Amino acid sequence: AFINSKVTPLHGGSFFQEFPIMDGIQMKEGNFLKIRRNQWAVSDSTYYPTQYTENGSYKGKCYYVEFGIVAPELGRDDYAGLKIEEKAVALNISSPDGIHPHSEFSRYEDLSGRIELAKEKGAAAIVLIDPEGSRSLPRKFRKRLNMGIPVVFVANKEEAKRLMRKTKIKLNVQVEDRVLTAKNVIGFLDRGQKRTVVIGAHYDHLGMGREGSLYRGEPAIHNGADDNASGVAGMLALAEHLSAVQDGDGLANKNYLFIAFSGEEKGLLGSNFFIKSNAYEKEAMDYMINMDMIGHLEEDGKLIINGVGTSSSFERIIKHNPCIEVKIKTTKGGIGPSDHTSFY
Repeated sequence: AFINSKVTPLHGGSFFQEFPIMDGIQMKEGNFLKIRRNQWAVSDSTYYPTQYTENGSYKGKCYYVEFGIVAPELGRDDYAGLKIEEKAVALNISSPDGIHPHSEFSRYEDLSGRIELAKEKGAAAIVLIDPEGSRSLPRKFRKRLNMGIPVVFVANKEEAKRLMRKTKIKLNVQVEDRVLTAKNVIGFLDRGQKRTVVIGAHYDHLGMGREGSLYRGEPAIHNGADDNASGVAGMLALAEHLSAVQDGDGLANKNYLFIAFSGEEKGLLGSNFFIKSNAYEKEAMDYMINMDMIGHLEEDGKLIINGVGTSSSFERIIKHNPCIEVKIKTTKGGIGPSDHTSFY
């Protein structure tokens, strides 16, 4: 679309601005877990390193610490009488009365807290188990929390039950951060002016029906979701329109920077990278319009425009513009869960 208009790459050769994204963890060579004589390779049905893990090895005794909870007010200390310094521990991820809102131990359910406690008591490695299948399983491929010692989860129920008594184990954990390369797509409409308007949208959300989605079926791509295609389509339509504006038109008094951001859904990563990269002089940016999602109004619906308080001109322009024929609802703040926040 940029190529078919007067929009050109910002710095010569490419429309793309590449940047790294940390995307969970991936296995390296050498991972295994041996429980007595049974040695297992990583899989969903045997065992796997968790998001809490650090790389490392362990060989020796593994002590069962039940739920790894110390709750004096409830008369419970799962470490009483155990010497676990420099030893591995097996920890049941449920709680003494199960995982439910009315559990007496609900304040102790958090796994990261229980792992930290085991580490403070000297544990050299932690093996999480869920013999009763009582709660959501620990995640593996996610941004690593890295608690400083190896932390694995045993999915095999028979092996999990063996770990409910003192036994010998041997394990090796070798994982690494998975780094992906993402791309912002940047086009510049240079009219030789001193001031530049930035028009942005994000294109990274395919809608797989996983996190942040109302869809409850099997994961599947939902191309054209509003929170994706509508904003980019609006940006491209403006690029085409502004490319055709003739000198003398008021719209020709600015340069235009069109940016399709990636990584918005992961935390405004693309727009943050663009701002910090100094790819374009910030002082030359007049204002930024971000189209995260363009709604489809009902008959009596209102168009929502956020951030009108970030310029002394915006409210006057919006309220007194004869071209605007729909009802307008505005907010003043410049902070929100989309790429305009990076610019604000």
